[in-house]
Amino acid sequence: MKISFRQALASPVQFYDHILTGADDDFESQMIRVLIDYKQGRQQQAYKRYENLLDTLNIPKNILLIDQLELLDEKKACLLLFELLFSFKYNVNLSQKQLWKYVNSISVFDPDDVICHGAIYNLMIVFFLRFTNLAAAFELANMALKAYEYCDSHYLQLFVYLHMAYIHVYAGRLDEALEALEQARKQLDLCGRPVCENAMIEITQHWVIAERDNIFPSSQDLEPLSKEIMSGEFWPETFLVMASLQFRTAILEGNQHILESHSGFELILRTRGMAQLLPAMQLLREEFLLDNKYLQTKQQLELSERHVVLLLPTTKMWQINTGDKPLPKPNLLRVQAVADLLEAKQAYKSGRFNLAINSFKLAFENIKAHSWNYLLIAERDFINEICKECRVRGRFVQIARDCQNLLPVIMSSKTKYNNNQFGLTASELGVLNRLNGASSNKEIAREIGISESTVKFHLKNIYKKLSAENRNDALNIASEKGLI
Repeated sequence: MKISFRQALASPVQFYDHILTGADDDFESQMIRVLIDYKQGRQQQAYKRYENLLDTLNIPKNILLIDQLELLDEKKACLLLFELLFSFKYNVNLSQKQLWKYVNSISVFDPDDVICHGAIYNLMIVFFLRFTNLAAAFELANMALKAYEYCDSHYLQLFVYLHMAYIHVYAGRLDEALEALEQARKQLDLCGRPVCENAMIEITQHWVIAERDNIFPSSQDLEPLSKEIMSGEFWPETFLVMASLQFRTAILEGNQHILESHSGFELILRTRGMAQLLPAMQLLREEFLLDNKYLQTKQQLELSERHVVLLLPTTKMWQINTGDKPLPKPNLLRVQAVADLLEAKQAYKSGRFNLAINSFKLAFENIKAHSWNYLLIAERDFINEICKECRVRGRFVQIARDCQNLLPVIMSSKTKYNNNQFGLTASELGVLNRLNGASSNKEIAREIGISESTVKFHLKNIYKKLSAENRNDALNIASEKGLI
């Protein structure tokens, strides 16, 4: 059975990785081999195959294909996809002006080759996210989505919706991010639920819920996902989100063993050609160590804004990244809030109350507008301190009152998750709080972003810990004991 490169591009790799035989040596087969190697994590081998293919076609390797389009016909135009893919993978510095040339390169493709048209747009999204040009990234996502809808590829549409979710998170639109993930999940169901892609959606959904509601998955939730994400073409961003969730969960659960697996994460990044993420991994490790009072550091890591957003930033992480130099003006909303909070803390510490409250007002308005509960909790000590100072001085009392009205709700939630007498985990309490409003395990799973079997697992533990026989019994006990 033969399969074309376009068919392979529009399908999960496990549907065609067994089709090729060693005897196939035509252009299409070689392109598919590059794609299979790339998707299965053999990036260096994929790149070598790609270079050999360029040699076979007598195309110079030291000049970007985008600058020698005259050598490409409709058949060879799909090589541009791999040029974009490897440029991103190996951190090639393409300017925004160069990137827009790839949109113009659509004229080289067959006018009906909408799969490759959409792939060009979709691959460009990640570059514009690097530049934090969210408007261009969202425009490209819509262009890719229209192309994939036209060719009816549910598999490729799920990637666009996943990209859209990241764009929304960068912009601070967490509800819209969850809606995009719901659309991605619908496309996933229609294309056979490939394992790696399903894991990417679940990991991203855990992350957005942690950002919005301060509900973190348990280590048991994350363990299977950390294995499933390795079975295909996982994104560098998703891997970093996964590592961030694992560290945050370890902090919440008091698990000191997370550092033992951290070196394994870094080895995976190196072997997959993602060494550019290593500084972000270092920031995770250092924050974990700082939280446990084992380390003080002055090292600057110079992470990009998008990396800081992926790591659920706090002022501590932002300060580790920027050191003692003046704060740069961030572009992304979440990082703006963090930078304003840090400026407020620094001004307050040096006795400049007016400057501190002005920066604090900017941060709090941003945090309140987007319901960034995790950030409020992470900075609760400083927020309580500056609110107390407002009351003592009799100034900016309304701001202090607004903060105090919001903080107790979040603080009580934090207390429930960490210090309940029944030993319920954060994930179990997340399920417990949804029993009253959801009629099925499937609805709870959809809302939280976990599998239905995981919901059943949590319910079993909830019943055991509460000595409850069923849902109603569990709800009555939880309500009586003040857990919900």
